[in-house]
Amino acid sequence: MTGPCSLERLASALAGSLGSAEEASLERHLDECESCSAERERLAWGPAWCREAASLLAADEYDDAAPSREE
Repeated sequence: MTGPCSLERLASALAGSLGSAEEASLERHLDECESCSAERERLAWGPAWCREAASLLAADEYDDAAPSREE
């Protein structure tokens, strides 16, 4: 293992607050640690990001034509 598993370290990386050496170390760790890699993906695509992305989408005439997920 090239580094310890750490949610704090993953969050810092996503916030862009790691130095280049620490970021490189984390990337090597993520190459080896499937659990941390999956957690990074979960954190990166979390609910806050989804809400932000949805807020940027403008409603248009195609919305009514699109099938709903329940159909």
